[in-house]
Amino acid sequence: MSIQKVLNNAFVVGVTNVVNRLINLVTLALMARILGVDGFGSYNTAMVLIVIASTISSAGLSPYIIRELNNKHNSFGDKVVSFSLAIRLILSIVSIIAVFVGSLFFFQNIESIIKILCPLIIITQLITTVENINHGLHKFTRQLVISIISSAILLLLVLGVFYFDLEESMFYWSVLLSQFLSALLAIALTPNYFSRSVFRVFSIREMSMSIIQLRETYGALFLVAIFTILYYKIDILMLSYMKDDVVVGHYAAAYRVFEYILYAPAIIGTAILPVVSQMEKDRLKLSLILCRAEVILILPVIVLTVIYSDWIIKAIFGEAFNGGYVLYLLAYGIVFYVMNSIVGQLLYAYGAYKKFVIISLSAFLINFVLNYILIPNYGGEGAAIATVVSVFVSSVFHLVYISSYTKSNQPTKLFCLVMIIGFTVTFVSYQFNSVFVSLCVLGILSYFFRIIGKEDLGAIKRVLDSKMRGFRNVN
Repeated sequence: MSIQKVLNNAFVVGVTNVVNRLINLVTLALMARILGVDGFGSYNTAMVLIVIASTISSAGLSPYIIRELNNKHNSFGDKVVSFSLAIRLILSIVSIIAVFVGSLFFFQNIESIIKILCPLIIITQLITTVENINHGLHKFTRQLVISIISSAILLLLVLGVFYFDLEESMFYWSVLLSQFLSALLAIALTPNYFSRSVFRVFSIREMSMSIIQLRETYGALFLVAIFTILYYKIDILMLSYMKDDVVVGHYAAAYRVFEYILYAPAIIGTAILPVVSQMEKDRLKLSLILCRAEVILILPVIVLTVIYSDWIIKAIFGEAFNGGYVLYLLAYGIVFYVMNSIVGQLLYAYGAYKKFVIISLSAFLINFVLNYILIPNYGGEGAAIATVVSVFVSSVFHLVYISSYTKSNQPTKLFCLVMIIGFTVTFVSYQFNSVFVSLCVLGILSYFFRIIGKEDLGAIKRVLDSKMRGFRNVN
């Protein structure tokens, strides 16, 4: 794929995600006001179970579908989609039973919600499969339209529940209805791959051969997907089990803001990292430059988030929510998430899939143990501390593996630099509660440590210019 096409696709995906995030932010604010703190906590617990079940049901098949459809010499695209969809639907049924049984024994407070939202697991597989088809066929504009319309449908339905002051159960039905309509829209706008694949019948031998191939090729990625989603979501489940819905509600509000902050540097990574991953000579150098640039961009956001954490929570979710201190604690982990996203892409470029299994499993286990120890006494604050510690350990694992692959000490230097500056700026912002003081400290540290200079920006510009000139010469 040409460099220009990579950047164009990244731009389309970036625009889609930005628009969706803005629509979803408004939807989120309405949800919080409809449900209240305890209802918001129950809803987030239920959705975590749904998301985990959906991740398992997807079977890690997305890269497989995209790769096979992207292969111009492959004439069996509908067969690939058929096999993947069959596996996903079978796993969805099993997951629905498991989620329902789990809610009966461990999360009785959300049993009624689960009964309504369980079909989302199947609907999600239909939507995900259509998304994989569009990405595999490079139909990014079509996927943009589907995503934006789907988000708008949910917003309109939730707005109706809020405006007419309907009972809480109607909100859950509106979520289910919006996803059902989104699935119908996605299928209607998808080419014949989906419709043909629904009626294709597999022999036992064909399915056995396909499963063996998938296990060898994508087994590690499937495990990474499962451990990663457990790592990110286990805190909500443990808070719900060990505390109550009110604690979950406050924590979930802070964590949602935390996720939005993490999305900001991801926009840059989406646009640039596909280009960097195609290089071999300067891959490490440019990735580390990109990491430093993203850290510089995210640190002022951290300053504002820490200082105005209480105001941000109440402005989005309502006066009843108090998650400011939890958001402050989570802010310590932001720079490590940024670094993990860059170094993780490097490890993927080197094909270190099995290393990711170790990293994601270790992070999940550490997060689980720390949550079990800290939540009984510290509630949401304990869960936030567990999250930060586990992401820090995950960064150390990323660092060790990338250093072994590249035989360079530059990632270690960057890690120490990011840790010092990130912790210092976050701590100063909370203690002094002054934007001016915090930004002055940030400026001094950035100048003293020379986080990024003109030569770094020049290196990125030279590489991109060179690639674009090569593309123009070819065309």
